[in-house]
Amino acid sequence: MEMVYRYPIDINEKTSFVTVKDTTANVESEAVVIEVPSRTNIILPEGAAVYLSFADSNGNAITDGVVRIYAADAARIKKVKIAEAPVNAFAELTDVNKQYKIRTSVRLQEKSVLIVTLESATAAAKDNTKLLIRAEQEVF
Repeated sequence: MEMVYRYPIDINEKTSFVTVKDTTANVESEAVVIEVPSRTNIILPEGAAVYLSFADSNGNAITDGVVRIYAADAARIKKVKIAEAPVNAFAELTDVNKQYKIRTSVRLQEKSVLIVTLESATAAAKDNTKLLIRAEQEVF
């Protein structure tokens, strides 16, 4: 019988299976891609907190635009939008009453991806993108 270990995980822009990208102004662009490792599932339980901060190449905060979060299979053939809100909705890190919360539980199986897109008049620089997702990880 295979053992499954489940524990909390904070996923940020420096996590090994996270890729942060520069975005293009005025186009919905991939900003963050989280590729679930082999022999791992990532669970975003209902109410999981998501923090995102974007800035341009000069470090100026991006406060306009829309963030969308998608769950997809590894080939990105099946893609489901799990969140959409203005950029500012994701900007709270410390006040739990103001944090953006995932509204429905999402289970990302091994090798699937979570894609965060940004559509804004300003392009985000990957070195100035910050991310924190409070999730759970299953390792088997």
